[in-house]
Amino acid sequence: MRTIAVQTQTSEQVGIVIENNEIIEYISTHPKVKILSGSIYLGKVGQVNKDLQAAFIDIGEERKGFLRRESIPWAHAPIESTLTEGQSLIVQVTKEPIGVKGAQLSADITVPGMLVIYQPFGKRISVSKKMDSVQAGKLTSLVNEQLRSEEGVIVRTAAANVSDTIILNEINQLRSQWESLMLRESTAKIRKMVDDPILPDQLIRKHPLSKVKEIVVDNSQLSQSIKNRYPLLAEKVKWVKTVSSYTGKSINEVQSQLIQPVVRTEQGMELIIEHTEAMTVIDVNSSKYKQKSLSSFQKLEMNKEAAKEVAKQIQLRNISGMILIDFISMRETKHEKELLRYMKTVVKKDPVVVTVLGMTKLGLMEMTRKRTWTNIIGELRASQSPSFSEDTLLFRLERELIENIQSEAVLIAISPSLYERKKQLLSNDISSKIPQELFVRKASEVPGWQIELEGSLTMIREAIKRRGYYVDNLF
Repeated sequence: MRTIAVQTQTSEQVGIVIENNEIIEYISTHPKVKILSGSIYLGKVGQVNKDLQAAFIDIGEERKGFLRRESIPWAHAPIESTLTEGQSLIVQVTKEPIGVKGAQLSADITVPGMLVIYQPFGKRISVSKKMDSVQAGKLTSLVNEQLRSEEGVIVRTAAANVSDTIILNEINQLRSQWESLMLRESTAKIRKMVDDPILPDQLIRKHPLSKVKEIVVDNSQLSQSIKNRYPLLAEKVKWVKTVSSYTGKSINEVQSQLIQPVVRTEQGMELIIEHTEAMTVIDVNSSKYKQKSLSSFQKLEMNKEAAKEVAKQIQLRNISGMILIDFISMRETKHEKELLRYMKTVVKKDPVVVTVLGMTKLGLMEMTRKRTWTNIIGELRASQSPSFSEDTLLFRLERELIENIQSEAVLIAISPSLYERKKQLLSNDISSKIPQELFVRKASEVPGWQIELEGSLTMIREAIKRRGYYVDNLF
């Protein structure tokens, strides 16, 4: 059973999911991060592109959204015959903007609940693939009697464990929400009609009703709001002053763990997780066992343990897109196939769709995970600019001084660690190679080195005296 804990009292709001006393999911939102997915807009049709069979829709955001013809339920003709420029249109964001691309949109609106997803223009009934055919048929018949001709419903897995009356009540409740929204619309102005926040709504709906033990929030108003919006969860909602007692760790501790690229397993293995623009690469390191001779079967068992941790980390860190995993090399093909089958099993626990594609020719496991919400690591970790090694910094300093022939004297500031590295790396003084008079001072606030002053010898000496610097001429 899972506990969903939501902290809302700070500017950065955080949601954590705990199962078996372990944190299995982390998500955060803050004022600078704008999440559009799930939100419903009243937009205006811009350019209609008949070659792409798509239209660009102005929804009032920085970039226009992109709507494909197949995302319009009533489009039975080419898109240029379905939409006209300047037309008002209700759309919903299905994918976040990426780079220069605007949000991906759908005119097939969804109003999600805990048991079903109501579609006012859906015209179809879909049932979770996790249900057996008998149960799926029964629920399809039940829902079909409740729907109008233009409506549709997606029946979620959680509906299998509740009474027919509760399912029908939720359909009516979601329909009423939509109808109430339509009654309030009186202008054609571009605007957001419905916001669908990640915290708490999307996070709560992401997890099956039967697996949620409790929902813990640190805000009494939010507690009541969740009870009103999700009546089936009302008895599971708790208001507490702080959520740290439920997480076992402070939010700051959790964040500190998430940005670490190395994860150590209980069996002594390491996962090295590296993110690039195109993909995430995970290396399984068996350093503890390097001195041991292991059979292919032993390596398979170790890789299975690593696979469980990989599945856990990609969910916890919300890693998406293409993922390559370099497991411990195994000699037998049958063990590679067994590892693939095992990985496909462990990723089924992830609420987000994960597809295990197979092994590449280089022996790397290739998989993908659907992109949802934000990049956690990108938000938490500071971007790292390319930087030079200390040895290279010294060589660059030497080159800079030798090539600088205009000044009579130079004062440089250098970090203590680089100053000590010079003693280890270069036996000859740099000052003996250059034409200027060189003055060097150690400065802990300087990353690497910088030329502080250059000019006449008199000017440099006066500046050193005036500033009270301790300098060295032999460097």
